[in-house]
Amino acid sequence: MNYYSQELTNQRWGIYEEHKLLATIGCYKTCQRIVTLLKASNPHKFGITQDLRPLKETKKSRSSKTSRRKAVA
Repeated sequence: MNYYSQELTNQRWGIYEEHKLLATIGCYKTCQRIVTLLKASNPHKFGITQDLRPLKETKKSRSSKTSRRKAVA
């Protein structure tokens, strides 16, 4: 996987995989360290971006919604 960083217009740094923006970081040194670690990682051992779902689709968030409804009722 091809990871790299690039300065953004809002004075932050973006971390990219191929051409997909993964994260923004305010500190250049931290951004460079993360990119270095991502490049060194084994994608078969530690899938960085594979199989990720937004939080709203996880079981935990669904159960917390129902518990809020019970508490209100």
